[in-house]
Amino acid sequence: MIIYFSCKCLYNIILYGIAQYSIAIIHKPSPMRDSTPYRAIADQNRRKILDLLLAEGPLLAGDIVAQLPTISQPAVSKHLRILRETGLVRAVPEGRERAYHLNPEALRQVAEWLQHYEALWDDRLATLKSLAEEAERAKGEKP
Repeated sequence: MIIYFSCKCLYNIILYGIAQYSIAIIHKPSPMRDSTPYRAIADQNRRKILDLLLAEGPLLAGDIVAQLPTISQPAVSKHLRILRETGLVRAVPEGRERAYHLNPEALRQVAEWLQHYEALWDDRLATLKSLAEEAERAKGEKP
């Protein structure tokens, strides 16, 4: 009887351990989930917060919520946490609250990556300009 109880207890402990391990593997947050500036700026609401900090300068979380009425307070808090974790904003304690400051250095990685595509944009804009100029000349030549 004691051996049966011990085996059953050991069996349950092993099953519990396997279940906990499986849950940990399945629900393990991906390191790429929101940890890069690319993923952080992919969200429209986070871009709104970044634009607001650029235009207004450092703001308290409550001020950000007040200026973005379409985003709930819990959502703003979540977005600010992600922006903090990616280094796009810095939180500076001011009494009981935090002032959020834009950290443009964190966007350098994105800016450097975008420079590879700048030539492509320049070529297309030059083509568009020449087409517009040709259309304008053709319009002026018609009687």
